[in-house]
Amino acid sequence: MIYVIARAEVAPEKYRDYLDELMKIVPDVRDEKFVTIIEMWESEADWRAHMTTEHMARFKAAVGAWRVGNTVYAVKPL
Repeated sequence: MIYVIARAEVAPEKYRDYLDELMKIVPDVRDEKFVTIIEMWESEADWRAHMTTEHMARFKAAVGAWRVGNTVYAVKPL
């Protein structure tokens, strides 16, 4: 298995255009075998706070029984 994390730095005035183009490939990506979610947080504390939000609790309750495994890697730039 290989993990690739690609961070795109987009000109601020083109950020919305970039996201619009990215969303065009979502249907194709959804047909692939795995789901990988890459997030970027300012700090571990911010990420941990996110994980305790009401919307994340709803999401975990909705999909928790469907997952057969879960791996989380925390990576910090050097």
